[in-house]
Amino acid sequence: MTVVCDFTVVQDGTPAPILAREVWTRSFDTRARVGDSQALLIFNVRDLSGTALHPLVNGREIGDLRSYEGTSDRNWYSQTLVFDSNFLHSDEPNILSIQATVESGDFRLKDIVCFFKQDV
Repeated sequence: MTVVCDFTVVQDGTPAPILAREVWTRSFDTRARVGDSQALLIFNVRDLSGTALHPLVNGREIGDLRSYEGTSDRNWYSQTLVFDSNFLHSDEPNILSIQATVESGDFRLKDIVCFFKQDV
């Protein structure tokens, strides 16, 4: 059986600075999404330190973004979070939010992409 996948860019290649204690949010669309499957978000992260962060999609936690010890603060690294696609809306915008903490410090995100199963 063929499975059709689609994607949407949540944050383009322009680095988005997130300051400690700030809540960063982005809206994104997943129209024609099919439930009862998995979705994934890919993040490119830089300068994240300390404690893990817990991104939310539409108010529901989808996993942990973790710091990558031993890398230069000039290097980007990718993290992928897989979550239940039922967290996504198919008829209204989705909201990705990340609460930065004092422990996480200031950091940057870019190239955030959401992949999801599409209705054929």
